[in-house]
Amino acid sequence: MRVISQDAVKVAAADLRAHPQNPRRGNVFGIKQSIQENGFYGSLLVQQRTNFILAGWHRFLAGCELGIAYFPVRYVACDAETALRILLADNRTSDVAGYSDQSLLDVLDQLQESYGAAELVGTGYDPDDVALLVKQLRGEETARVGEYTFPLERQEYCNWLEDLHDAAGFNHKKIFAEILRRMDLDPAS
Repeated sequence: MRVISQDAVKVAAADLRAHPQNPRRGNVFGIKQSIQENGFYGSLLVQQRTNFILAGWHRFLAGCELGIAYFPVRYVACDAETALRILLADNRTSDVAGYSDQSLLDVLDQLQESYGAAELVGTGYDPDDVALLVKQLRGEETARVGEYTFPLERQEYCNWLEDLHDAAGFNHKKIFAEILRRMDLDPAS
């Protein structure tokens, strides 16, 4: 593999394509929030021969939904097998990464203290995430489904809700909240 463009070049959205074997399902809504708050940063990694996006597909979708017509692209010259390896590695290495929970809490607290809870918009975190992190650091056991946290004794419901959440592919807070209301499940505070 060799990188064709060290510097990103602007490429029209209409010229870029989804890799047909991309198994990743991203959080386009969250990425849109980030782009709206922080701008479109970084670049897409694109296979030169096919114009398939190997890294950044969901950022591309979010950008398109926001009306971005040209994207920063770094091209790579590679065969189909290498393209698949890049596609998978880009997502998997992120999946298996972790956080120092205390360091993460410190950064989130800094944003909230300096700017208020509204400054968490565009980070992918909200005050409920901060509360969950505090509970985890205290050793309190909780179960998480989507954006909601439950006491661990509700784990059987959480498993069912997580399966439903994944199968239905919904991420709209109102739909999920209504399911919780109808099941008489209250997320932990």
